[in-house]
Amino acid sequence: MTHLFEEKQQFNQWWLNILLLLIAIIPTWGIVQQLIMGIPFGDKPMSDGGILLFSLLMFGLIALLKSISLKTTINKHGIKVTLFPFVNRTIKLESIVTCTIVNYGFVGYGVRYSFKYGVIYNISGKLGVLIKFTNGKQLVIGTQQAESMKTALKELGISIDNNSL
Repeated sequence: MTHLFEEKQQFNQWWLNILLLLIAIIPTWGIVQQLIMGIPFGDKPMSDGGILLFSLLMFGLIALLKSISLKTTINKHGIKVTLFPFVNRTIKLESIVTCTIVNYGFVGYGVRYSFKYGVIYNISGKLGVLIKFTNGKQLVIGTQQAESMKTALKELGISIDNNSL
């Protein structure tokens, strides 16, 4: 199926990568010190099994954070939004009243709720497409390619609010 628009975003903030590296150092050093060197790790060391379990949980958390992505595709059937591994949503074109490119500011990452915009799917940045539905609800899909997304929606005959950026 041909897509008019496709974008995939992942966390690429430098500070997050440094934080994840620092988080990985702690269990790695604990394993080296306690299991390999035989020196208890910390004032109140965990058991060897405990430190292995803690390390697995920490590395699992890091893997989860590195796997999170926001993928948006637009085609003649609708808009598909996947915030992996949490959300997989398809929006039918006939349910859309209008779209607007908005600057929603910083609201955090992932799935957020805003009284002004409703649900916001965001990985980075502060621009997104505000979609207003026939049932009165609305949501925002964060994008780094607002103009390309706007062009694809226009091509499908979706009404674009004149107040968009």
